[in-house]
Order: sequence, then C-alpha cells, then structure tokens
Amino acid sequence: MKSDELREVLRSLTFVGYGGAAFGDNERLWAMENSIALKNMYGSTEMGFTMLSENDPTILHPLEVPGLVHEFVIPDV
Repeated sequence: MKSDELREVLRSLTFVGYGGAAFGDNERLWAMENSIALKNMYGSTEMGFTMLSENDPTILHPLEVPGLVHEFVIPDV
C-alpha cells in the first residue's frame, strides 16, 4: 500500500486508537496535519480500556459507560 493510500484509509476512519507507548511528536503532528483523529487509550487486559483521550491525545479522561461510576481516591497512608 502506498503512503497516499494509507493516509486516505486512516483519514476515512472515525478515529485511530492506540495504547501502550505514546506516539512521538512528529507522528502526532503528521496525523493532525492530515486530518487523522487520534485517540490515546489506557486500560488493562483484565478490564479493557478504561480511559481515552478526546481532542488532545496527551490528556486522558475516564471512559463514559452508562451505569459505570469512576471515583479516584487517594488513600490515607
């Protein structure tokens, strides 16, 4: 597949989700310049994705699931 074809395939998707290692700045900039929506996803094998980014792939938010309540608790040490 030629790079122009790949770019068009990626552009046609609602978003491109990724997890694990973060994209480098050059890759993120290339995606933005080519109107490719990126969503950074965070999760675990046992629970699946629990957080994802919206407009900025460097900022994660809890995944909105009907009936699921998120609570971040800092335990007393």
